[in-house]
Amino acid sequence: MSLVFPLQKIRSQMRVLAGTMQLPFRHQTWRGQTGQLLGAGTGSSLDFQDHRPYFPGDDPRGINWQAYARTGVYTMKLYRDEVSPRLDLLMDVSPSMFASETKAFLCLRLLYFALESALMTGACVRFYILGDNGVRLVQPSEFDTLDFAGCLSAAGENAAAPGPPRLEQIALRTGSLRLWITDLLFESAPETLLPFLLAQRGRALLFCPYSREESHPDWAGNTEFIDVESATRRHQNVDPGLLKNYTGAYTRHFELWKLHSRKLGIALSRLCAERDLRDELLKNALPQGAIELWT
Repeated sequence: MSLVFPLQKIRSQMRVLAGTMQLPFRHQTWRGQTGQLLGAGTGSSLDFQDHRPYFPGDDPRGINWQAYARTGVYTMKLYRDEVSPRLDLLMDVSPSMFASETKAFLCLRLLYFALESALMTGACVRFYILGDNGVRLVQPSEFDTLDFAGCLSAAGENAAAPGPPRLEQIALRTGSLRLWITDLLFESAPETLLPFLLAQRGRALLFCPYSREESHPDWAGNTEFIDVESATRRHQNVDPGLLKNYTGAYTRHFELWKLHSRKLGIALSRLCAERDLRDELLKNALPQGAIELWT
């Protein structure tokens, strides 16, 4: 399927949405560069955090002179530093993410919502795309010109043996918030992939787009199926028993992912492509803490 993606228009729309809700940056402490949110290190902001003994070579301006007057012991004031949050954003670009126009546009809306949310918060973003042909770090200058059609073409070249997402190839930053946008339509077991998202003391979220035609298909009788990975076609006679087996396997697949995500404290939000994105985020992401409202 050939799609033309109006990336700048989608990004503009998501900038408006990100002005009302954002990724949950306020629910985490940060270490890093100066920014808008309080961190877990020590610095020069006015929010007193703790104290420690004075050591030779320390800046005497940090000595707690009032404590010295009481105890005769030099101690140093420690303050909380203001730092920028860090977002490691992972985007699944496998063909199933773009199997229909409605699902493709939801995937891109989620991507640009995440980007705009991070930029509004002053976050430092690293953005990776993951496909059957590997992992690529996307530069900020490419955010409005991403060639998703090229990603799909490259994936198609390797469609004979698609492998699991290569999360282990991504250099996740210590303490970052990790958001993986993926439909989870691959065979890898969740217990083999999810731990990678929590490495280096990170916090993880999953935004999982889906369409009704995959979750509640209306197949009946002689039906043509197209493999989105290889574009091969085949005909299958679909009777009620086969359809029931499919929907049962589909449901069990996502229940397994939800179970392992809950065990690890990862918020997994499934979002329907045929519904309004704002309503979906409020209904499915906000209660899990995967987004927060601006106050």
